[in-house]
Amino acid sequence: MNAGATTERIYGAIRDRLMSGQYRPGARIDLPALADELMSSVTPVRDALHLMVGEQLLENPSGEGFHIPGVSVPALSDLYSWNCDILMLALRNRAPAETDTPSVAGTDRACADRTAQCFSRIARRSVNSELHRAIASVNDRLHCVRMVEPRQFPGWENELAGINQALEDQDLTAARGRLRSYHRRRLTALPAMVRILR
Repeated sequence: MNAGATTERIYGAIRDRLMSGQYRPGARIDLPALADELMSSVTPVRDALHLMVGEQLLENPSGEGFHIPGVSVPALSDLYSWNCDILMLALRNRAPAETDTPSVAGTDRACADRTAQCFSRIARRSVNSELHRAIASVNDRLHCVRMVEPRQFPGWENELAGINQALEDQDLTAARGRLRSYHRRRLTALPAMVRILR
């Protein structure tokens, strides 16, 4: 069996667990137990976890094992602000007008999935591939936080619909305003969201 294929399978399985919110913020990953659950040796699991540390989906402080990043108001504030900044850059570096593909309906993780799809839509139109990667990274890092947003923002569907409509209408001024409003609301609600996550 190809070791690379094994690591890819393990990586996909662990990533699915992370994105579904199976682990609480700050939780430690038990490497041998995870390897047993995934019917694998420890080596490909460790390799996959190291890849996720590089993507900032996990932490490995001073070799003390792998942990889910903790949540705090200052850290999430920085991440939401960064998300807004790179989306604004992507809008500024937009390719010439062509038909956008609207965001599709989400899965069980509807809010997180649909938000990521909306923001990825903005990234796809940017002429700067670094912005594509940065937005994808922030989408991944905020995924579990966005899963609790519906508790705090019952009208989240309308917010995304407004952003998508502005993009479809090629109204970048409206899109910027709606994105800023989206992020301002979340920055204000961070203490409550951190309490839900903990």
